[in-house]
Parts: sequence; C-alpha cells; structure tokens
Amino acid sequence: MADSLYRFVDRFANWPVVALLVVILFISFQLFNGREEILGPQNQVLDTRRWYTPQDVSQLFNDIGPKRFTYAVTELTLDVIFPLSYGLLFAILLINTSGPRYDWLLFFPLLTVTFDLLENIIISTMAFTFDGNVTPLAWAAAVCTFSKSLMFLLSLVIVLNGGIVGLFQRKMAR
Repeated sequence: MADSLYRFVDRFANWPVVALLVVILFISFQLFNGREEILGPQNQVLDTRRWYTPQDVSQLFNDIGPKRFTYAVTELTLDVIFPLSYGLLFAILLINTSGPRYDWLLFFPLLTVTFDLLENIIISTMAFTFDGNVTPLAWAAAVCTFSKSLMFLLSLVIVLNGGIVGLFQRKMAR
C-alpha cells in the first residue's frame, strides 16, 4: 500500500504543484483570519486547540451563538481544502527528501489529514446540531484534534529531518 501511495504522490511532485499548494495555504490562512474576525478573536476555535472538553465545546458554541453555522460551514469547506493541501505538500516534501525506500513515512501526513478531516466532520456536526447540550461527540472531536496535532508535528519533524539529512549528504558528496 505504501508503494501505491508513493506512486500517487509522485505524480504531483513538481514545483508548479508545490507553488500552487503554498498559494492555497497562504489564501487559507487569510480566510481563517477572516473567520476569526467573524467569530470574534476571543473565541479560539476548537481546531486550533490541542485539547478540549465537552464543557469547552459548549462554552464556545454558546459564545459564538448563531455564528455556529459559519463555523460549521467553514469546517466543511475551507478546513477541508486546508488539510488536503498541507497533507499533499508534506507528502511531496517527504518523497523528495526521503525517496521510495522510506515510502512508509507517507502514512504520517496521511494520518494527519485523516484525523483533521474527521475532526472537521465531528465539529461541524456538533455545531449544526447544538441545542445547548454537549454530546459525547465532543470527546471524539478532542481525540481527533489531539491526534491531528501530534501527527502534524511528527510529519513536520520527519520532513525537516529528511531535508537536513539531504543537505548533509549533498555537502558530504562534494
């Protein structure tokens, strides 16, 4: 399976795609800032936290009130494009720094994106259906958020490690 994932990502591993992904990520950050202004900068969305409880979810949803709909919609639009973009960028960087021998490393960005998308689905479901009561889904969302954060950090460390090792290898080859 890792080999087929490697071959899939390798088709996109070129500078125009990397440049496009960087532009998409930049635009996403700008749109996230716009969402923050709409929801209120004092209201830290669940996605950006490392952990939260059902009470935290209830507090946020009560604080943003009817703007929960905006939050839910952005979870299913903007916050779907964002993880797909950073996930593909991580994967491209991984295959360029590690090569096919370490194709199994691609599972780290894949898991990151998977947890992020699950988190988005659960958060949007809770926001759309919130009636003042917190559901046990809040725990599932918190686990996905924590797992996403951990896998993101691991993916980043693996990409940076591959880049640093690659630099040293090229320097030593001279």
